[in-house]
Amino acid sequence: MNIANSAISLTLAKIIGIGCQFISISIITKNLSLDNVGTFLLFLTFTLLARFLSSFGFDQILIREISREKENKKSFGNTFIVSLIFNCLISSIIYLIYINFFDFSLQINNLLIFLSFIMQGIFGSCIGLIRGFGKNLKAQIPEGLLMHLFFLVLIIIHSNIEIISLKTLFLNYFLSSTVVFLVYFSLIKDMRLNFKGSLKKDFVKYFKSAGQIIIILASTYAIIKSPTLIAAIFLDIQEVALIDIALKVASIPIILISSIGATYAGVFSNLKGMGFKSNFNALSQAVLLGFIPSLIWTICLVFFGKDIIKILFGDLYLEAYPSLIILSISYLLISIGSVSSVMLIHQDNESILLKLSTFSILVLSFSAALLDLNLIKISLIFMISIIIRDIGSLLYAMNIHLRAS
Repeated sequence: MNIANSAISLTLAKIIGIGCQFISISIITKNLSLDNVGTFLLFLTFTLLARFLSSFGFDQILIREISREKENKKSFGNTFIVSLIFNCLISSIIYLIYINFFDFSLQINNLLIFLSFIMQGIFGSCIGLIRGFGKNLKAQIPEGLLMHLFFLVLIIIHSNIEIISLKTLFLNYFLSSTVVFLVYFSLIKDMRLNFKGSLKKDFVKYFKSAGQIIIILASTYAIIKSPTLIAAIFLDIQEVALIDIALKVASIPIILISSIGATYAGVFSNLKGMGFKSNFNALSQAVLLGFIPSLIWTICLVFFGKDIIKILFGDLYLEAYPSLIILSISYLLISIGSVSSVMLIHQDNESILLKLSTFSILVLSFSAALLDLNLIKISLIFMISIIIRDIGSLLYAMNIHLRAS
């Protein structure tokens, strides 16, 4: 019951957060040109890339190892430091790729953009550490709720003072990231971590497993954001705006799906070696919690998707509707299979997920390179990659426990 309550509480917090995000984007789309909207949404895509990749998998290591350590949870200070080093390094690389590959002449201090990337990267390790201590809500509410709420407040204030511009958006995003960063710093300071021991020993101990996890996370993010990234590479910036808006609306069930995955991560870790029945019960319960709401949302989009787009973003974005339906079906598939990916990682079977993710990325990349792309084709490619990775991981997870039994 505690698991269900935790998942529900986290989901409600994220729903409020995503509601704030949609209101913000609605204000932005009605005040900026399609080009500028596409520019800002692409920036968000890359900052989230920094968020998910920069900890090099050590955030997942922190969750897994601390949750297993019953007596001395505070002894992971060095592992956290290693994670922060990777945060800064990888976030810097992603920032350089963004600035050099997409030169938009933003007319804003690049230092603010750079610091936004760094702080987003650090969030991942902070969340991993706090979740490892069993404080799931405290770990995710600052990023999932506070970040979006503060950004919305700043957008509303600026819209009443002056015309919203790209410069305003980037500044507001930096300020919002700073607030969340300070909250995480305060939470971690109160944990009084133990930094005794050898940094080198911790690095060597977890590097191999973390390396596998980061490849999994990189491929996962590349798949999830592939419609936006492919459009940015092969199509115009206006089409980036259209596909990213469709992706944001279609992906609303991910709020619940990610909350369920976060809640069950420790459960799956503790169930390792406990037999087929225990693992099957936990997995099927987690899948059902995500699938039913996702199915309801997909049906709603089929019948009311155009109205939702018009109300939130305006008539200019109606061209995204066909892609929206395909993407929503894809997220229905994700609701079935993504929790099994969490199970594989937290039961030390990340090598299987790595193979599936690699194959999915290869199919995605070759399809994008060979086809004459448009928004619908990009959405279909995305669906195929989801079938390979998420449905494949579900079948693998079930097979592992069947053989073990």
